[in-house]
Amino acid sequence: MKINNRAIAVFLIFIFLIWAIIPSIIGDGDKHLNQDKLDQEQTIATIYEDIYDEIQVIQTFKPSLTTLTRIQLFLKRYGDLSGNLSLILLDNLMGYPIIQVTKPASDIDIYQRDWIEFDFNDIEVEIGKTYFIKLKLGDGDLYNYVRWHGSEINTYLDGYKAVSNNNGSTWIQYLSSDCCFRTYGVAFHDFEITYLKGGSGAKIEFGIKNTGVGVLDRIYAELNLNTLITLTGNTNTKIINASLQPGESLNDVFSPVIGFGPATITLKLELDDGTDREIKKGGFLFLFYIYIKP
Repeated sequence: MKINNRAIAVFLIFIFLIWAIIPSIIGDGDKHLNQDKLDQEQTIATIYEDIYDEIQVIQTFKPSLTTLTRIQLFLKRYGDLSGNLSLILLDNLMGYPIIQVTKPASDIDIYQRDWIEFDFNDIEVEIGKTYFIKLKLGDGDLYNYVRWHGSEINTYLDGYKAVSNNNGSTWIQYLSSDCCFRTYGVAFHDFEITYLKGGSGAKIEFGIKNTGVGVLDRIYAELNLNTLITLTGNTNTKIINASLQPGESLNDVFSPVIGFGPATITLKLELDDGTDREIKKGGFLFLFYIYIKP
């Protein structure tokens, strides 16, 4: 039986269009989000500590990122306050402040609990070391105070709450209780995959951005193709010698990539210290042309 070449061409185009239109069921996108990202948190709010006059409260935490950028606390104000609310960061319970951020206590919402942000210049911290978030108020009394919400159970395993009733001279530690807090930071070595795209020319292009605070000298790249037919192999690897400075981006390619059929395209990048990112997308390979779904 003679096969019509035009019918074959129409059939192949039809398959390609179907795969281009059907939404991908594969999770797309780089797993890494923003340069400044959530590091430590405790968000369960079932109890509270009231802060005023000589009463101060501490919550400890252990960072997992090398740079600390900001801290949020879950607070509410009661009554009228004219003084300042101060967040002080310590690396020793009785030590000197590493940072101190003050804001008018009157800025704290009096109608509902809210996450209040204390922003400061980025500081270097030691991963796994215990740090102390101290909150104190310049004035107040039994009827005018700031309430720091928290949990009565040990919901944050890497820290605890402590309370002082004499301006920090002595502290009572509550090892099974925690205040509500969030810390944000940046890793020393970190990056994101900014895009992954195909097109003509038998190549797959991708972008990398250095979102950490250190230089990226060497990046290991692996491209995996799960498709019907591939003439250049299912797995391709390369080493990118980048010297990529913080905030800088670069573009690179895998080429040649030749194949046919519906495809799952997976790009994995890894640093010498094990930090890695992966992006996975659906698409279609048509010999020298590669379609990758947005």
